[in-house]
Amino acid sequence: MVPRAQYDQLLVKYEELSKKYEQLKEQPANSQGSLVDELQKTQSENFAQPSSNVDTETVNLFPENAPAAGAAAAASTLPAVSGDVESQLSLYRKGLALKSTNAGEATKIFQQLETQGVPSVKVRAKYQIGEMLYGRGQYDLSLQVFEDIINKHADSGVVLDALKGAVMAAEKLGIGNKKDQYMSMLNDVFGSQGM
Repeated sequence: MVPRAQYDQLLVKYEELSKKYEQLKEQPANSQGSLVDELQKTQSENFAQPSSNVDTETVNLFPENAPAAGAAAAASTLPAVSGDVESQLSLYRKGLALKSTNAGEATKIFQQLETQGVPSVKVRAKYQIGEMLYGRGQYDLSLQVFEDIINKHADSGVVLDALKGAVMAAEKLGIGNKKDQYMSMLNDVFGSQGM
């Protein structure tokens, strides 16, 4: 259950982002990084807002017996991300273990780590999200995640995997110039370690 005003606000933001996504598909060379930034900003804004109004009208997003209701209840049991690197790594490992059996829960863990973890854990969590999107056939979104890692976290140990992921996603999308660009980066910067 969410307040009606928040639901309406989220619906408007969703429609705006959908329009921007369609524009991005039409012009793939223009500012893909800014869309990823905006998506992340919107996500953090929406989930960081406290709901202090008790007497607001609410909308039940999940019917009582729907499978999503169980997922929503499970989300509340996620452990909080602490500043302790060991606990973050433990949570990251839990997400990895859940990837094949409970992708939804694993995604929630990785999203939580991406927003609250230490930099090295954040970028690895972000990569896992990109990999999961790719696995679900959402090549355009996975490419955006991989490109964000390449552009903003080039000093990370994950950048090689992100380059490989970007090559594969661009190939699936039929974007030959991007595939060639990332393949060239793999070959020129990392030698023959590429694909």
